[in-house]
Order: sequence, then C-alpha cells, then structure tokens
Amino acid sequence: MDWKRQYLLNTVSSYAATLLRLALGLFLFRLLFGSWDKVEFGFWSLLWSLFGFGILLDFGLGITVQKSIGTHAAQGRLPELSRLLSTVFWTFSALGVGLFLVAWLVREPALNLIGVPPEHRTGLGLAYLYFFGGLAVTLPVGLFPVMLDGLQRMDIANWIRTLHAVLHFTVMWLAVSMGWSFSHIMLLAMVSSLVPNLIAAGFAWRLLKGVSLHPRHLDPKAIREQLAFSITAYLITFSSLVLTRTDQTVIATLLGVAFVTIYQAGYKLSEMMLYLSQQIERAVGPAAAHMAGAEDTHGLRDLLLKTSRLMIIVTTPCYLVTAFYMEPLIRVLTGMESVPQEATVIGQLLVFSVFNAQVTVGCAKRVLMMSGHEKSLLKITSGHAVANLVLSIVLARTHGVVGVAFATAVTGIVFHWFVLLPKVRQFADTSWRDLGRTFLSAAAPSVAVFAVLALLIRWWSPLAAESASLISLGWRGALLVTPCLLVNWRNLKALWA
Repeated sequence: MDWKRQYLLNTVSSYAATLLRLALGLFLFRLLFGSWDKVEFGFWSLLWSLFGFGILLDFGLGITVQKSIGTHAAQGRLPELSRLLSTVFWTFSALGVGLFLVAWLVREPALNLIGVPPEHRTGLGLAYLYFFGGLAVTLPVGLFPVMLDGLQRMDIANWIRTLHAVLHFTVMWLAVSMGWSFSHIMLLAMVSSLVPNLIAAGFAWRLLKGVSLHPRHLDPKAIREQLAFSITAYLITFSSLVLTRTDQTVIATLLGVAFVTIYQAGYKLSEMMLYLSQQIERAVGPAAAHMAGAEDTHGLRDLLLKTSRLMIIVTTPCYLVTAFYMEPLIRVLTGMESVPQEATVIGQLLVFSVFNAQVTVGCAKRVLMMSGHEKSLLKITSGHAVANLVLSIVLARTHGVVGVAFATAVTGIVFHWFVLLPKVRQFADTSWRDLGRTFLSAAAPSVAVFAVLALLIRWWSPLAAESASLISLGWRGALLVTPCLLVNWRNLKALWA
C-alpha cells in the first residue's frame, strides 16, 4: 500500500467531512441553545461530554485493534485477526450490557448529584436511560470504524460520517421544529449515532475477507498477547479524557448543571477547533503503525516532523481567526444579543489551549504511541491530567467557571512545552535550534500575513455587533485564512515531496 497516497486521501476526506459537520453542528448547537432552557441544555451538554468517556470502557482495546490491523497488514498476517476481533467484539457487547444496568441502578443518585429540579425529573430521567442504552450499543459496533482506520481507509469512514451528518441534522431539525420532547430527541440522537458504525461494518468485512466475528473464535489469549499495550493505551486515553471531558462534570457538581451552559459557549468553539485540527493527526496513527511494523525508524522520525509542520501551517490561521472574532463567533453560535465577558474569556483560554496542544505535540503523540514509547507517554499524560483536574477543582471554588478554563490553559503550557516537547525532540533526534527553526518557519508566514490583513479588514470593513452573522464572519474568515495558506504553498509542496 502506498501509505503517502492513502494519507492524502484520508486527510482530504477528513477535512471535507469535518467542514460540513462543523457547519451543520454550529446550526444545530444554536437551534438547541435557543429552544431549551438552561437545565435542559446543560443536561444535554453534560451527557454528550460523558459520551466521550465511553471509549474508556474499551480498556485500550480499540487502539490496540487499530495498531494490530496496521502492523499485521504490513507483515501479511491478517488471518490472525479473527481471534482478536471476535474476542474484543463480544467482550464489548458484555460490557455494554453491564454499563446500562449500572446506569439504571444509579439514575436517581446521579440526577440528585447534579441538581436536576423536580419539574425536569421525568423527562430528563427518561433521556438519561435512552442515552446510556445507546452508549451500550455503540460500544461493540464502534469497533467497525476503528477497523477501517487500521486499514488506512479513513476515507471510507469519512464519507460515511459526511452522509450521516446531513441525515442527522435533518432529522434533529425536524424533531425540534415539530416540538418533540427532550427525551424523544435524545432517543433520536442515540439511534442516529449508530448508523455510521453499522455502515462501516459492511465496508470493513469486504476489506478483511476471511476474518470472522463468530463466537467460536473467542480466545482470551488473543487479548492477553496485547494486554501490556492495551492497558497503557487505556490509561493514556483515560488521562486525555480527564483533560478534555471533565470540565463540565466539575462545574456541574461544584457549581450546578445550569452553569455548564455558560461554560459551553466558549467550550464549543475550542471543541470545533480541536475537531478540525485532529483530522491531520488521525491519519498519522495508522501510517505510524505500518512504519513501526516495517521497523522504519527513519520514516517515523520524518513522519513526526513533517506532519507536525503541516499541523502548524493549517492550525495557526484557524486559531488566529477564532481568537480575533471570539465575541461575534459566540454571538452567532448561541444567538445571544449580548455575550457575557466571562464567556469570551473562557473561549479565549480554551481555544488557546487547543492550539497550544496541537502545534506542539498533536501529531507527535500519535507517532510515539505507535512506535513503542507508550509507557513514557503515559507518565506525562497522566501527570498532566491529575494536575489539570486538581487545579480545576481549586479554581472552580475560587473563580467559578473562568477558573476551570484557566486551569486547562496553564497546565497545558507547562506539560506540553516543558515536559512532552523534550521527549519529542529526543525521538526526532534533532537539536532545539533545528526544531525551533522548523516550527517557526511554518508559523511565521501565517502570523505576518494575518497581522496585516486583520488590520486592513478592521479598517476597511469593521464588524458591527448588530450585523454579526455567519455569512459576514465566513467571508472575513476566508479572506484571512486563504492568504495564510497560500503564503505557505511552497512549504506545503516541500513537505509533500
């Protein structure tokens, strides 16, 4: 397989799918924000932040499957995957059933913990059960897109997600417009989330001929053989989720579920930016797994440095535009006529945190994970997660929701620049001077062009608060981002060559 060609297909299809999904997600976010009260929207946001924690229930086996498929494909050992895939699938099915039973037993204490008022108790309690029922089913069927990722066929999964995004937005918009209840909309959302996984299953089995999920292939030894990597991957995933998904939980338990709504306006922008930038690093993992299987150390170092530069080139103008138009973006996203200052501050802190993480070690973490450095990566990531959680709790009590965002930004600077980046430099076998020159050459042209254009646009066509709209922000953003990418065109061609 020509991994470079496949990496291009994966990345381009990821961005095409992502841009459409972000646009539809923005409209849906605003629709729900304006249709529900603070308790309902806060509860919705809290549950979907917990949805990301569902990946913890795979105990690292998801990424193990991705790596195993990648290395087995490189070494021509695909028939051995039946034991592993069958064992993982049926293990996930059992875990899903157990998850729903536990969630059902603790429903009332959980609703009490986050302060759901009596008038919302019935509707939100039913939505709670629908959510965890859908999560339980998603656990085993979520294995199929992972299989496509391991085969370096993310392009197929991306087009499936694109089609699903359009259908999901359409049915959700119709349900809200027709006045469906909160619980019924939750049920619709969970059923919709299963569709792309089931379609991915058909493609995965066409590409993995001879591989079966029949229970007769169950073999605990297949998991034990991968146990060391799985546990490490699981703990790294857990630490990463603590960093990105616990803010809402901390706010809901310490300040109340209604305060999640205030935080969510700024958080949504950072989430969209993270989702956009992650499309580059998502395709790095399978490519690194194939190189590791072929013992191509030079290729791994080259992949790390060049994809990191690509990340900087793409992410820098996106961050600058988001920070420059933070307040009008929140206004468009939420529909609020007047944006509270704390929402703007939260947005700036969280968007910077995402930018800082992605341009320093975003792609590098995937390469390290797939090339035998998962244990050292675990120590760094878990330390970062603990520090972030402790500081978030402390600052939430003293500075409210802004304190939680500040904790995320501060701990990110410390761990990414002073702990993880030295590890990346050592793996890349380069000096600090060369590493800095490589990264600065990718960022400097965009920063210079953006600074000039931002001043011209502000002077030529200032954005009035009353005229802020998605269209006005869209053309301004395009005028700023496009030249930043064009000025790096020679850089991009050199990277690809």
